[in-house]
Formats: sequence, C-alpha cells, structure tokens
Amino acid sequence: FESKYVAPAQSVACQVNWICNFIIGVAFPSLNAALGVWTFIPFGVVLMCCFIFTMCYLPETLNRTVDEIQQLIHGPDVQVR
Repeated sequence: FESKYVAPAQSVACQVNWICNFIIGVAFPSLNAALGVWTFIPFGVVLMCCFIFTMCYLPETLNRTVDEIQQLIHGPDVQVR
C-alpha cells in the first residue's frame, strides 16, 4: 500500500479487532453454557479456516519491496505507480 493509506488502514484494523473482541467477550458465557467442554471447538474451526486461507491464498512478502509485492499481486504485465 502507499504510505498515505497505512495509518487509516491500521486504524480500521484496530477498530475491527476491538469490535470482534467485544463480540467474543459478550458471546462467550452463553457459548460456554451451551457447549460446555466443547466451547473452544468453534474458535478452533475458525482458526483452522484462517490458517488454510492464509497458506493457500496469501503470498509470502518477507524481504520484498512494496513494488515487488504489488507486481506479485497484480501480475507482471501491470505497470504499478
């Protein structure tokens, strides 16, 4: 991303994180009452789905420049910037 979009994107990501944590905190007691010892199974399923998505669809970006990452995402034929 261009640097002018980084701060707003981080702000939105932080807000989404807090909202999701609030939802989990509110839902956990009733989920625990309903599922008992199996309470963490839904969380494990979501975690596994996120892991599979990450491994299959998100490219590795370690030691790459922003331009290299954009070329990887958009394809080599697209002129970036």
